[in-house]
Amino acid sequence: MRAEITGLSLAAVPRFPFTERFSVYGKVGIIDWDADVSENYPDFPNRALDSYSDRDLLTAVGLQYTFPIGIGVLAEYQELDFNVSSTSLGASYRF
Repeated sequence: MRAEITGLSLAAVPRFPFTERFSVYGKVGIIDWDADVSENYPDFPNRALDSYSDRDLLTAVGLQYTFPIGIGVLAEYQELDFNVSSTSLGASYRF
């Protein structure tokens, strides 16, 4: 079985610096998502089984370190209201 999920989110991300370089942030918003579930059989590749879509709550918390040249490295834990969570590492650039 295979599921393909796509979504578009809109969120507010307030940041709270606790040193000159480190900050913690929260995220709260909504996500509008679609999911297509399919199965792979030899005679029927990618046979569609069902589709779902909804709009749900999105929340996250993260930590960011910003280097003096404007590049930031961040770690984030995110939860979606439909029992999906993720952990991610990322980078940002401020100019």
